[in-house]
Amino acid sequence: MNIFFKTKHTKLVLRCYPKSQASEHKPNSSELSYLCYYGFTRPNKLRKVGLFLERKLSKDVYRRKQGDIIVSLYICKALIERCHKDLNLYAANIVNILNSVLRSGDVEAIEHSIDCFTSFISHHNGLILSSDENYAKQFNILITAFVDFAMAQSGPKMTRYRLVGMQAAQAITSSEAIQNSNLLYLTAKIIPGILHNLQHKNEDFLLRFQSKTENFHTTENHIDPVPYTNQAINEDDQSEDELNEILALENLKRIYEINDGAHIKNATLALISHIRSLTKNKSIINWAVTLITMITRWTHVQYRYIILIITVEILESLPDKDIPSKEYFLLTSLIHALLSSNVNLIGLSVMDIIHALTGKIIGQIKELDTPNTARLSKVILSKRSYLVEGNIIEGHKFNSEQREFFISELIHCLGALATHIYYRDQITDMTASFLNCLRPFSNASSASANEVRIGKLLALAAVREIFVIVNLKCNQSGVSRSRVSLNIWNYTAVVLKDSDPILRLEYISVLTTFLNIEFNSPDEESLYSFNTSKTSFSSYLQSLYSYIYIYFLLSNNTETDYQAIQYLLFILTEKFGLKETIRLIPVILRLQQFIDEENINLSSQQKSTILSIIIWYMIIVSKKINNQKLFEKVNEEMNKRKLDKSWPDFITLHPSFMPSSICSPQPLSKTITPSKPFLNKEEIINILVLYTPKFPENAKKYITETWTPESSLILEDFSRSDPLVGMDSVNYKKHLSPSNSLSQIALNQEEIPQNHIYSLKASSLKRTLTEPNINNIKTSFDFSKNKLNKFKSSDKFIQKDADKFDQNTIQKIDMNKLLDNISLKALSNSKKHSISACAPYA
Repeated sequence: MNIFFKTKHTKLVLRCYPKSQASEHKPNSSELSYLCYYGFTRPNKLRKVGLFLERKLSKDVYRRKQGDIIVSLYICKALIERCHKDLNLYAANIVNILNSVLRSGDVEAIEHSIDCFTSFISHHNGLILSSDENYAKQFNILITAFVDFAMAQSGPKMTRYRLVGMQAAQAITSSEAIQNSNLLYLTAKIIPGILHNLQHKNEDFLLRFQSKTENFHTTENHIDPVPYTNQAINEDDQSEDELNEILALENLKRIYEINDGAHIKNATLALISHIRSLTKNKSIINWAVTLITMITRWTHVQYRYIILIITVEILESLPDKDIPSKEYFLLTSLIHALLSSNVNLIGLSVMDIIHALTGKIIGQIKELDTPNTARLSKVILSKRSYLVEGNIIEGHKFNSEQREFFISELIHCLGALATHIYYRDQITDMTASFLNCLRPFSNASSASANEVRIGKLLALAAVREIFVIVNLKCNQSGVSRSRVSLNIWNYTAVVLKDSDPILRLEYISVLTTFLNIEFNSPDEESLYSFNTSKTSFSSYLQSLYSYIYIYFLLSNNTETDYQAIQYLLFILTEKFGLKETIRLIPVILRLQQFIDEENINLSSQQKSTILSIIIWYMIIVSKKINNQKLFEKVNEEMNKRKLDKSWPDFITLHPSFMPSSICSPQPLSKTITPSKPFLNKEEIINILVLYTPKFPENAKKYITETWTPESSLILEDFSRSDPLVGMDSVNYKKHLSPSNSLSQIALNQEEIPQNHIYSLKASSLKRTLTEPNINNIKTSFDFSKNKLNKFKSSDKFIQKDADKFDQNTIQKIDMNKLLDNISLKALSNSKKHSISACAPYA
């Protein structure tokens, strides 16, 4: 070629091409050095150099001159590395050159283009993308072409194309310039190509090759991966497909090692979007779970929570009306895997996740065709057995079945939140957010009765999952947590009188699980320090006793119900010791008295069962207080009933209750013969007092008092705002879960007029604090320091009158007159006094 009549930059470029057709295509080194110096010292000439190279390479591609194409790529790489500060001047020419090479179909030339592309992407700052629309379009075409190579199908040349695509992805992920805001979208574009080289492998492959990628890194100076990986193939006798897979894992790791939150967000959106598209063809849940766990571990600890947040947001965006498909189960499996793994998600808002997942549960409940608590409870207790690989919901063609499986998955995800502790009161807050929907604040106007029951059942299931997981798994967060208090169950025992037996049994199952594995038992105190001036260990226990009494008398009770009640009584005596055992005696004696009434709507089998449980409880009492006389008497009666076949077989000294029995309650045996009460109240009390060593006098007074359910269902504490006593909705919502929580189903807090608050409290007080319950007044006010100098029943009773009482005169107060004269001022001044509280009057 005659170059004497060419311009200088044209001459310099053409002199770089070797005249001989050597087997190794490389430019003339001295001429190339001068060309680079020329461009470096005269930046204004770089545009002309780039344009000439672009035109020459286009002609060489058309003429299939492979040697000149490869030399042109070497020249471009050298110019980029020497004149990278002015790269934007000729970046468009480089992009067009690379696009021409990729379109040529010459595999060898395409493989050589990787070095040029690597140098280009490592020095590209992305600023020109926002200013030159045509350049941005060509640049996107280039990236898309490399991604298409990475996603090429199997075959001899296709394997080499996929390797080119993976090496291009490695160039992108290894470049520091990728963190520029204008280039962040590149990671989202290359994610599909990376996953294409991994999707046909199972989770074992990912775990096996993860260790290989640990030693496969690039340094600050770029290292060509081809020689390294070829060496790996020779040493391990691996195929080229496995080489692509190693590169794919390495590229994925580089993407998530970038210390940038926006980058992690874009990459995760692309990753999950591609994984979702794969569910249409095959079941990939286990593979996806392993992959998402790996990339979360690679991510910087302060950004790991973003992966979970993105996954939850995508799940939220799926419509509730659609029948849950594999895509739904894939996302819940990813969420469950992240929450239950040993990867710490610092910065995660636990309550936000709860609100998002419970919002999804509510949407699914409303779409259930036939809500069924028994079937749903069985699904939840199946421990995700329906997620067996390759057998996910294909065999279930009914809408409700698929939704129940999906709801169960969401419940398990909520429980998995307890795997890591991020702040001290996390478990308490989580538990409270679910127990809120059990409280009888108001009726839900927008939900049916079945939906309300389903909501309560799922709330209880989530609480059980939380307690089980937090006590079985080691806390890897390094944050100590506080134990959940018994008072968190306040106002929830009302569930025990629900008409749905499944819900009642579930409540006892969750409560006993809490008492067994979460609750710290109080120190055992001697019976001889029994003090009737103190109420029960917890206000919750007082209301629980009343609802147990009511539960005993429900006409639809089955054998499973009585098993649950007996087990609950057993756990209460074991956990709360001697004092609470004694406090239950008046309840048991009152129950027997009620059973003997003729108008009670219970079958003879139910009556015999209740009487047998009463005898069993008195055996427990005799052992607790070491009263041999009482033991002999009740034991004799038990043996007599066993001979008469009026003693149910399931009542044993050490009862048990399995959660699996909730789903299918067993009816009472019809072979149980009728029986009559035998325990005489006065006789039992005499035996307790006379044959128990040093039985205290105040305990005697306590058990001789007439107990009624209303005496334990006393008014709530005035010293705190609570919706049960008319808390205004504004303040209440500050403590309640947001509207998209499970509480929304059972709780629809209504506005309560301020003037109604006090009348509600006063009327409730009159109803509950009656003459037999005067001890409630004694324990509510500290009268030990007060003296009554003057008090007239006709006077208004206000706060200052509390200072006029003493223990001697309290007995003489006419309770009706006192209650009639309670002023609103006394009730509203909650900071100065408080009336002790229990559950609401049922």
